[in-house]
Amino acid sequence: MAPTVDQISRALINGLPALSADEQHLARVVFRLLAAGRPAPLDAIAADARWAIGDVAASLDASPAVFRNDDGAVVGFWGLTAEPVTGHRMDTDGIGTAWTWCSYDTLFIAHLLGVTARVTSRCPVTGDQVRLTVSPDGVRDLDPADAVVSLLEPDALFDEDVRQTFCRYVLFFASPDAAEIWTENNPGTFWLPVADAFDVARRQNAAVFPALVGADAAP
Repeated sequence: MAPTVDQISRALINGLPALSADEQHLARVVFRLLAAGRPAPLDAIAADARWAIGDVAASLDASPAVFRNDDGAVVGFWGLTAEPVTGHRMDTDGIGTAWTWCSYDTLFIAHLLGVTARVTSRCPVTGDQVRLTVSPDGVRDLDPADAVVSLLEPDALFDEDVRQTFCRYVLFFASPDAAEIWTENNPGTFWLPVADAFDVARRQNAAVFPALVGADAAP
């Protein structure tokens, strides 16, 4: 039996680090730069965040799940990447095209940035493409209309291995039946309607990024 939206939200919140208001702002700057589909140089991050470059480097080095290229630019950050390393694609209005590590990332990142993004992915069971539009207000244009998201509850803080321990289990499915086939073979996973997964994302953002998102959304 799948946990409730409240239980899932709390588990995800507990898996993420506590951030100061300045760190929350820095994270959103990195997300926005990466959403353009290009590596984010430290000087660009520093300029947009109004931080010293050395402070940006120190903060990123201390944070889990941050990946940089040989030039030191950020190419992956907390679920968003400038490189097509997955099939989860985000085309964000006014910004560009990027990719996420899992299906859930498309929901919380679009909400956090306050943008509208057209998302495309593929069901691992049927091979069908899943499309949706995510905005700060929710999900629309879901195709297939009964597409769902798989999730699992983290039992520890997210770390450098998050893509293996969490992200690879979090996918879009063309239907509940397709999700059932997959979750039965992947212990610990379950599926949710996409609207419920967006509600989880909204609650998570309110708790982890309270300086940026209305606290009334927190569980």
